[in-house]
Amino acid sequence: MQSGMQDDWPLVVHKIIEYAAKFHGNQQIISRSVEDPSQTHFCTYRDVRDRAALCALALRRLGIKPGDRVATLAWNTTRHMESWYAIPSGCGAVYHSLNPRLFDKELDYIINHAGDKIIMADISFIELLERLLPKLPTVEAIIFFTDRAHMPSTSSKLYQNSPKVKILCYEDLLHAEINGLSTFQWLECHENQACGLCYTSGTTGNPKGVLYSHRSNFLMAMSACLPDALDIKTSSTFLVCVPMFHANAWGIVFAAPFVGAKLILPGPYLDGENIHKMMQLHRATHTAGVPTLWAGLMDYLESPSKIKLTTSSSHSFPTNASFNEQANDGGKSKKKEITTLELMVVGGAQCPRHLMEYFENTWQVEVRHLWGMTELSPLGTMGTIKGTVLDRYNLRKNDNRNQKINGNTDTFGSGTTATSSSSSSHKKEEEVRMGYKLKQGWPLAFVDMRIVNDKNEELPWDGKQFGNLQVRGPHTLKTYFRGDPTKPATDAEGWFDTGDVATIDPEGYMAITDRAKDVIKSGGEWISSIEIENRAAGHPKVAEAAVIGISDQKWGERPLLVIVPREDNSSIDSKESLKSEILEYLTGKIAKWWIPDDVVFVEAIPHTATGKISKLQLRMQLKDHKIINSGNGGGGGGGGLSAQRRSKL
Repeated sequence: MQSGMQDDWPLVVHKIIEYAAKFHGNQQIISRSVEDPSQTHFCTYRDVRDRAALCALALRRLGIKPGDRVATLAWNTTRHMESWYAIPSGCGAVYHSLNPRLFDKELDYIINHAGDKIIMADISFIELLERLLPKLPTVEAIIFFTDRAHMPSTSSKLYQNSPKVKILCYEDLLHAEINGLSTFQWLECHENQACGLCYTSGTTGNPKGVLYSHRSNFLMAMSACLPDALDIKTSSTFLVCVPMFHANAWGIVFAAPFVGAKLILPGPYLDGENIHKMMQLHRATHTAGVPTLWAGLMDYLESPSKIKLTTSSSHSFPTNASFNEQANDGGKSKKKEITTLELMVVGGAQCPRHLMEYFENTWQVEVRHLWGMTELSPLGTMGTIKGTVLDRYNLRKNDNRNQKINGNTDTFGSGTTATSSSSSSHKKEEEVRMGYKLKQGWPLAFVDMRIVNDKNEELPWDGKQFGNLQVRGPHTLKTYFRGDPTKPATDAEGWFDTGDVATIDPEGYMAITDRAKDVIKSGGEWISSIEIENRAAGHPKVAEAAVIGISDQKWGERPLLVIVPREDNSSIDSKESLKSEILEYLTGKIAKWWIPDDVVFVEAIPHTATGKISKLQLRMQLKDHKIINSGNGGGGGGGGLSAQRRSKL
């Protein structure tokens, strides 16, 4: 090394939890109990560090060595969090988070492809493991994240179907290693050593494994803390609604201790009522999750019932603490409200406009788009409004965060009485502001981005041309884990094709219009199914919307709108009336030739294991649907609607 240079200090994840334990050791982590929803655990970063060390010692005793894969099948809890430090930095192994929402055959494939030696699981997945275990020859032990009192009965099929597999208790293992804590040492790992493993959802084939290095996790933690990203500060209280099995939990489990932020880990309780109770009781300032979670929270907040919040809790750990959700008002009923939340981050799918407007206008909570993918570790863009845009359109006085900080509850306004001209001006400003916020945003400093045509030629940033989105950077993958060596994930210049079709505007804002496999091309022109979906979802009678392309002899494809209505529309007359109402609602909000040629009503829209709409399943289920008298499809007139069209899903 040349003299005068900085210390060669490897970016490895145990340094994050060691830092948090040393400088933020008393900061609280709140974790709902998987075993009993009325119970909550309270601990600190110092506790997590010590228990991660004990977990590492236990795994070493079980024979886990550097390079081994240890799977986790668990919700967001402190025990799960401990394992994410113990496995890579305590053993040199790789944590492999499993998505329990996948089909059994997908989990079979993933676990066997990874060659997992141990599965660390919550007890809520006993039945799933009973089905899976006989098909998993590499698995030597199951460790349940629980205490002895909640371990599965010896009559469980786990013991009967796989007698050679050890069934172990997490708390027993940690207790047995307590004497080794004082002399514990983390392994000396290289920063480019594999740390974690996540698999893609596999919508077009078998899931693919993406390895995260210590370095990529460290860099992602830094990126996530940026003010324009997740804005995590030492004063933040972060309710982590992103599952740890979804794209590395968006880096939050490493980012929060990076700055000593308070964490709320909700376990499996992700319905609107439970999210709201945890948010209010523990005074969350930040949260993150997919749009369906926030739609559920909105529905709960708008429901006519009242809530009762109470609190009586012990701060002991790991013993179960009393958690009766009592408030300081003696248990009196109160109206539902959001009082402390400052930032709601939305990713995993496009945030519908009506959802963003609801939380910003009703509760003065900033709603922020972030986009990423498993292959990016996972964050790629941030959806804040740049200073150059604020200045160009004179939007600074309407910035939502400034309004909340200044205590002005006149949403996005100046607090003065509005005139007709000022009202008109405000509407124009609001359209500009929302236009930028509804895009996926501009890239993180560690992400390079471009759009290209089918010849791999870069397209201009004009906000109009649709192209294939490509990315590269230090936390973007090179190759898939155990993938085909003849099919590299990136090209010679390191560009990774995301599979998304997008535009980039002159300010560098990226907007995804579709997945490449879902794009609709009508009369030679692109139609964004995502834009139609988001507009349709804003109709008050629409619970959820999806758009797919249907084959058309004249135009090649035309858009078909699939709707889950909020109310029963079982009669033919009510369906036809609502169809006409929705199509009329879309008129003027999207291009005339984008108007769908038909509307299909269904009870539910299929979703992938990560909560995204499954267009593949929709296309299969509606493959025989026929559109009669289709509208103009290449930038001409609008779509048509025939009263004779019927379809069932």
